[in-house]
Amino acid sequence: MSFAYPIDEHRFRETTERQAQCPGVTMPSFVCIACGRRARVKGCKRLTTGRICAACHQAREARRAAA
Repeated sequence: MSFAYPIDEHRFRETTERQAQCPGVTMPSFVCIACGRRARVKGCKRLTTGRICAACHQAREARRAAA
């Protein structure tokens, strides 16, 4: 990668160092409608009203199985 000015390279390096410290920022997430917590999309259940996290989904299925 080549830069026209040394300051451009310096700014690029500062930006990438700052972004490397927070890799989970770009991870897809949502707010669970059942518990209100922020959760990862992996393992979630999509409903007509929104999404519920994996833990709430398991609890919901356990209540359905018990009834």
